Amino acid sequence: MKKNYLLVIKLHLVLFLLVAGFLIVGTIASASDVCAIKEVMVVQQELCGGNQTNFVKVKLDFDTNLIEYVKLFNDKEEYIVYPHDFHFSNAKEFYIHDIPFQLIDNINILIADINNQEYRFPLKSTVYDNQLRTSAYYDGEWSGKTTQGHDVSFTVSGNNVSSFKIKYDTSWGSYCTSIWTITIGTIDIIGNHFEKFGTILNDETNQYDNVGYTGSFSGSSSCSGTWKHEDSSCPGTWRGSWSASNKSTVNVDGPYNYYLPYYSSYGDDWTGLGIANSSTTESSPLKVLVYGRDGSYLADEQRILPADGQIAFSVAATLNGKGWMHVNSHQPLTGLAFLGAGGTVLLIADIPFISELATKLVVPHIAQNNNWDTSLLICNPQAVPVTVTLTCVDTNGVSQGAQSYDIAIRGSGEYDLSELSDGTTMEGKVYIEASHGVAAFALYSDVKSGGSYFTGINAVSCE
Repeated sequence: MKKNYLLVIKLHLVLFLLVAGFLIVGTIASASDVCAIKEVMVVQQELCGGNQTNFVKVKLDFDTNLIEYVKLFNDKEEYIVYPHDFHFSNAKEFYIHDIPFQLIDNINILIADINNQEYRFPLKSTVYDNQLRTSAYYDGEWSGKTTQGHDVSFTVSGNNVSSFKIKYDTSWGSYCTSIWTITIGTIDIIGNHFEKFGTILNDETNQYDNVGYTGSFSGSSSCSGTWKHEDSSCPGTWRGSWSASNKSTVNVDGPYNYYLPYYSSYGDDWTGLGIANSSTTESSPLKVLVYGRDGSYLADEQRILPADGQIAFSVAATLNGKGWMHVNSHQPLTGLAFLGAGGTVLLIADIPFISELATKLVVPHIAQNNNWDTSLLICNPQAVPVTVTLTCVDTNGVSQGAQSYDIAIRGSGEYDLSELSDGTTMEGKVYIEASHGVAAFALYSDVKSGGSYFTGINAVSCE
């Protein structure tokens, strides 16, 4: 039995639900008809000694004396605060101080009890740790799979999910076959979360089945969620989960571009950025794009830098991948990437921003011997594949051989000179010649000999 339904979720009166004998799904009302929160801002404030405290600033369009308590959610944790712990600025504005650090990331829902009724507030303006997420942050065509291997897809535009379509199986083996394909018209996004609960008519039993679907964005390219179905034809409550990614092309529209030939969040590795706005008069939206070594789009981060401002943050920390980064901005920037390597010895290196691509570069120093390793990190921001040729020249100016490699469109490569030298000692410099402009960095490490050094330099254009 296969079923295809256009899910139409209707809010029923409680009395009608009780008379009909249906299960009431959810008891939290919408606050749109009562009142609204004008602004919720999550802030990290630096105090003396470099310590950080977290607080939530809440602006209302009604008096705060109507509130019995407030709950903050981030999909995993909740934090309940009562009025005696509010820090009031005036009758319509207050702060909640000392939010637990495990909750501060991705706060997306605020529920307030007003006159003994809970109301879920849509957050009209939310800022996380100075990160501005515009209404178009999640825009695009999304697709993925359920844990059963069935398709899920939807479109995001502004603060709405539309054409949410999911397929799942509630069958009991050969005893009962029940496969559903559900389509939902529009769902509001609140913070980074969307959900829809209600009933659908089961044409096999002529009864209404309770259903629910949720989703949470973990960035502009990753989303996961759950489904639940109380099936009356294959009796039972069935649950599952799904994940999806944004397949839309990411637009980079600022005039300033910077390249970092290496990125890693694989295992214990991490990558961060420190960026300063060189304009003293204009703020600057910026976007960080992360690409895999095969050229696949992996993730992005968006920020707004104030005039003459600076910011530092980890990039796509949960990605568990390797590749390179492209930074695009509306104002000129200065900056660097931090590369952290975990393990028994914690290491860190940095890569200064590279603003110009070149077809001929030189790394002016090689350290390849029993103590040191040298690796070349090269990225190809071009829309065409690139061939790079590495030529090692010793301290006497004599070529020690060359090797060519292909790099995919918007891909990258990591090349250990130990392979080029067949394990022998190598000193001197390396020339990099590319069929189209690339950016490159040389990374030096003595970890193999028990050391703890991890450093490098940018390759220099010699065109």
